[in-house]
This record gives sequence, C-alpha cells and structure tokens, in this order.
Amino acid sequence: MFPHSISLLRTKKRELQPTTGTMEEATKKKRPTISREQRLRILAVVEFLSDHKMTCNHGEIFRWAGVSKGSGWRILAENRTLPSMADHPNYPDRRGRKRIFTDEDIGKMARTVEEYQRDGRRLNWEQLPGAAGVDKQASRETVRQVMKKVGVTGSLSGLKKAEEGA
Repeated sequence: MFPHSISLLRTKKRELQPTTGTMEEATKKKRPTISREQRLRILAVVEFLSDHKMTCNHGEIFRWAGVSKGSGWRILAENRTLPSMADHPNYPDRRGRKRIFTDEDIGKMARTVEEYQRDGRRLNWEQLPGAAGVDKQASRETVRQVMKKVGVTGSLSGLKKAEEGA
C-alpha cells in the first residue's frame, strides 16, 4: 500500500465513529459536584490558618477535603467575591490610615472645650490637644475634623458646641 492510501483509511475510520453531540459539548468538561461541607471545610481551614498567620499548603488542604486543586482554588476565588469582612459589623475596619487620636483622647479634648466654654476662654484648634493633655502632634484641620465628629464646631478664633448654635 502507498502512504496516501493509509491516510485515507485512517480518515474513513474516524468518520465512521459515532459522535455524541456537538464539538462544543465534547470540549466542555463537567465539573465534579462539590458538597457544601467540602466547601465549608476548605474555607474554614484556610481562614483559620490565615487568621493565626500560619503558613499552609493549599494542595494538602484540597486533598484533605477531597477536591482537586482547580476546584479548591475556584472555591477560594468564589469566596473572594463575597462581601468583605471589613463591612461586617462584628469586625473592626482595618482599611486606611491609622487614627492619630484614640477615643480617650477625643473625650479629653471634648471635656477641655466644655471647660473653656464655662470659663469664657477661647482656644485655637492647634492649642486644643496640648490643653487637653494629649501629647500627639496633628494639624489644625485634623483636630477640627475629629472634633466635628463629636459635635464640637467653631472657627479659628474660638470653639463652640454644635447644639448651642452659631
């Protein structure tokens, strides 16, 4: 036989094989069914290890849960699209810049403003942290913004409580 006749025989055999569905259906792989328990196991273990700052081998976790690496990574990726824990009311928001003044410092500054108002004295925003006994450096605008959140407003020449009116 000649080489070209062999290739013809091979193509004829392929044509005779029964096909099941279209080419798209043949190329699609069916994903294995993963139970809810397997998903929760993976998410819980990975979250626990990351919370305790422990290193983990994800492949071992996926094997322990009984899923493939691809399925395991897909589970973790799906979880990342869920609402962030930063928006959860039980967890503190750790995003952004750290606050200069603690709640205790803000309380001290608010009490100092009230004392100065009773005595009829004036106080500038720059002087407020020092007068309250808070040893932290902050700009005038930072102090003003912090005090505005607790209801103390005013101008550079003096401070007043927001409830008393301007």
